Amino acid sequence: MSELRSEINRVKAGRTYQLKQQVENAEKNGNDLLSTLAADLKRRVKSSKKQLTNLINIWKLKKPKS
Repeated sequence: MSELRSEINRVKAGRTYQLKQQVENAEKNGNDLLSTLAADLKRRVKSSKKQLTNLINIWKLKKPKS
């Protein structure tokens, strides 16, 4: 029985279970946590792409012509 309790505690301490709990709590409050996380991730990807484009353009300007 103690092994089962230990396994349950290990699962509850894991990241997947914690995310599940956060999603359920958000749903109880009328929020869609996964959509919020997805929107934030899209925003961060867009920002990173813009930064990469800027760095590429800077590199092209500084690149010596052959």
